Amino acid sequence: MVYYGDREEDSQRDEAHRVASMSLYEILTGGYGESYVRCYAWAASEDEARDLFRKQYAGLSDYQRSGCKSEPAKITCLFSATDTAFITPPSDSGFGNDV
Repeated sequence: MVYYGDREEDSQRDEAHRVASMSLYEILTGGYGESYVRCYAWAASEDEARDLFRKQYAGLSDYQRSGCKSEPAKITCLFSATDTAFITPPSDSGFGNDV
């Protein structure tokens, strides 16, 4: 008889590893009115962040009708789960922008 271990324990370990490798991404889509449309994705990779954006954007018909691009113009990794503690500068124009 072969023992494969506790499958629930293995699943929990896999999920913990996935969470530890995740990052916060800022996704800019281009202009909408006088500002950029942006969203944030907690994802394991830039590709996953892009896929999450595409799924979210598919249901936002107001943005589509306005001519806002459906593909990200820029994806930036802001931080990951393994980064040390930090604080951003105060900003009124987005995550991490200087005053």
